Amino acid sequence: LNQEGDSYYFIRKQIMFLILGFIVMVPIMHIPLDIVKRLTVPFYIVSAVLLVFVPIYGLAEGQAVRWINIGPISLQPSEIMKPALVMILALYIQNHQEQITDYRHFWGSSKYGLVYPAFFVLLACGLILLENHFSGTIIMFMVGMIVIFAGGARLFWFGAAGSVFMVAVFSLIMFTDYAKER
Repeated sequence: LNQEGDSYYFIRKQIMFLILGFIVMVPIMHIPLDIVKRLTVPFYIVSAVLLVFVPIYGLAEGQAVRWINIGPISLQPSEIMKPALVMILALYIQNHQEQITDYRHFWGSSKYGLVYPAFFVLLACGLILLENHFSGTIIMFMVGMIVIFAGGARLFWFGAAGSVFMVAVFSLIMFTDYAKER
């Protein structure tokens, strides 16, 4: 039961969001691909800027926050960054597919297949990490790495980057009081 004594409160709320999601999804599905491509970079930038504002907003509120309230609307910028990251990586991979999958040139394919796209992933993860949102950081990293892997990155670098990231996250968790308590 929630505070109002309604045992179906969360079910109703989820159904409302499901319906709202479908209402938003239908018109978005019909946006032409060339428009989506043009909006991808601005969408990623706006998502990153929103992530920058989360810790600033939290300082103004005097507490750690992950949400930004804009009038009656509450936004969680890390959730907005997920589709933005997928879109920017997909656009990058499409534009550099030939260099990514040119496996005859180890360093060239490694650079285009992992190093450059990892910048987008690490920027998003770093901004989410500023919120002390470790699970969100891990999820964002995994989403980004799955897209990079699906785009044709060399398996060697994919495994190496994932291992380094996991060691870094584990170290942060072990040496951060907030994460250790949770």
